[in-house]
Amino acid sequence: NGRSLLTTMLGKILRDPRPTTDARSERCLAAALGYPKSWRVVRKVIQFKDENATGSGNGNSKEAVEDRIYAGNPDLSVDTYFNHEAARKAALKWVEGESSGYDQKGGQLLPMVALYNKKDAVEVYYEPDDEWYEATIVKRTEYDDDIRYTVHYTEEDSTQKNISQDLIRPAPQKRKKRKLEEEQDGEEQADQATQDEMNDVDLATAQSIGLPEGWTARNEGGRKWDIRGPDGSKYRSKKAALDYIKYHLQKEELEGDPPWRKTDHKYLGNRIKWSHKVKYSGRRYVDISQIGTVVGWISDTDVDKNGDPGFVSEKTGEPAELFNVKFDDDPNHPYANHLLDEQDLEEYELLDCLLPK
Repeated sequence: NGRSLLTTMLGKILRDPRPTTDARSERCLAAALGYPKSWRVVRKVIQFKDENATGSGNGNSKEAVEDRIYAGNPDLSVDTYFNHEAARKAALKWVEGESSGYDQKGGQLLPMVALYNKKDAVEVYYEPDDEWYEATIVKRTEYDDDIRYTVHYTEEDSTQKNISQDLIRPAPQKRKKRKLEEEQDGEEQADQATQDEMNDVDLATAQSIGLPEGWTARNEGGRKWDIRGPDGSKYRSKKAALDYIKYHLQKEELEGDPPWRKTDHKYLGNRIKWSHKVKYSGRRYVDISQIGTVVGWISDTDVDKNGDPGFVSEKTGEPAELFNVKFDDDPNHPYANHLLDEQDLEEYELLDCLLPK
């Protein structure tokens, strides 16, 4: 629609990494951003170090756009604005042919006003998808002339840093149902016996659909379920819950059969950099790299309790060595919720990602 197209165009202009070079480019940028035709926007591009990057080189630097908005020729000491929020408020009062670049007595020169606080429910615009995604403000960082946010996306259960305020809007207010005083009193004085009876029904329902003891399940109509594990995990379908249980049962059965060897191999203690791709949103995938250590291995001669090979290569179909890698804990990683704890690798996979000692 027209609004989303305008938002996309404005977002691209605000993040255009090209500085202005002369009066003409300053006027063109001002016009593109919707300012009066006599105004100018002077844009600088600043290089800064990416604190989340590892190693050295040009790939560790990022660019930031810095704008100064002038209500006319910058050389004539006209009203000046450090941020677009203050400038747009002044531009709304501008009357072409009547207003001058000195009406605001030098300009407001105000720092940006923070619109959002920690725990605020918001939506964040993602340009490649041309979509707004539900999120919660985790942290606000204020600079002299800019404000950036760290947000947590609800659907993807992931965190993103360094979000511009221009790409955030308040989440739609959910209408609250009014309750009669009698209903409020009744809710506050809920009969515990009734609650216990409901829990018993949920436990029985869980067992009837094949879930282990301690799980609860409640059908909310059709294929929609509210299923909960003893550890507090939640599932909206029977398949998701059963797949989780099957995976962990298999993992428990396989773990330690045969056990990981902890000594006598040249790769033990070696560091690796493992890269993998994860689904970040409905259409977006991201590449994630992690650093880990080889902590265990299985020999091609090891067998399990049934006498079968400890590991059979997916590449050759023959018994082969397998290596267990534990990844470093990195809570500050931009995609911390998508990091792996460990990974098993065949030798040819390990050799592709070994780091120099």
